[in-house]
Amino acid sequence: MTIKTPTFILIVVCGFLFSAQDVFAQSYFMEGVFYSENLLAGEENVEIITTFNATTSIPSGTTIKVLFSQTQTGSTTDWCGAKGITNKWEELTNGANSIDISKMGWSGPNFYYKIEIKTDSSTTTPELLAVSVDYGDTAPTAPDLGNFISGTLVSTNLLSGHSGVGWITEFKADMDIPANATATVQFSQDGVNWSNNTTGITNTKTMLSHGENNIDLTNLGWSGSDFYYKMHFKTATSTVTPSVSEVSVHYSGDPPPEAPTGHYFPQGTILSKNLVVNPMPEVALESFGYELLLPNLTSAWIQFSNDGSTFYSATGTEWGWSVLPESDRTSRDTALDLDALNWTADKLYYRVKFETG
Repeated sequence: MTIKTPTFILIVVCGFLFSAQDVFAQSYFMEGVFYSENLLAGEENVEIITTFNATTSIPSGTTIKVLFSQTQTGSTTDWCGAKGITNKWEELTNGANSIDISKMGWSGPNFYYKIEIKTDSSTTTPELLAVSVDYGDTAPTAPDLGNFISGTLVSTNLLSGHSGVGWITEFKADMDIPANATATVQFSQDGVNWSNNTTGITNTKTMLSHGENNIDLTNLGWSGSDFYYKMHFKTATSTVTPSVSEVSVHYSGDPPPEAPTGHYFPQGTILSKNLVVNPMPEVALESFGYELLLPNLTSAWIQFSNDGSTFYSATGTEWGWSVLPESDRTSRDTALDLDALNWTADKLYYRVKFETG
């Protein structure tokens, strides 16, 4: 079923780039934002809102973008793009546009849109010629999700507008992680390059646990008012999923300390290059031999990877760690068993984490 927009929107939009002689002599408005009425007012049996349709005329040097809402309040948090991301504008193209909005799972007789129009010319304006919204009167059937499903959540900048951020120190997250489900988190200062909380190595992750997570970020040495997080959820059943209820990031006004002269940091992580000089993809990778000497009150853990990106414990737990005892395990009989990884001798990387009291 399709509902057309009230025509008053077309009148306002087409008159957007009006001559402003009656308001400001010899000037034009180069951009504006307009709000619709409720396109579904009075409709019944709106079980799933599926598609937003728009026909436009967008000359060169002009743009039209749109956001959606079910409440149309003054709060910016009530407006989102087609995938439900707050304030994620959808840019329209010239001609016919059909935007799938079913993923938001909206239902009921409430639907508004907000458009932003811009032009770089005082003689050219884009036009919104027609708008409609489609909906179904039958709730969608939950798909068969199979035995393993996953999803990713990316934040906006948590420190936007904050000043005096000398040292980003801690990330907190309250998690609900059911049995047979996992959640990991990554951090970024540009929303593009992501790492874990200790090494800053691109594409590494930090495992989250059920309940309150207090994650130390001091090793990253980050400062400034830019901070993003990305969570990745996995579950082995279609009936339960991990979720996050609250997050926060903490910082100090003081910059990160310099490395103390003549001393050592209490913890650190090293990452190897690919250890396999001559790849043998037909040969199983069986074990990892090493010799390790540790100072008093120092412990070590190890992870392995076959792509240099995702790491596993020796028993196959993604982003898990295996304890690395101090000893000489360079013989085949005493080497660390890697059979659980079920890898071939094609590539092998390791990460070792040290901590000392």
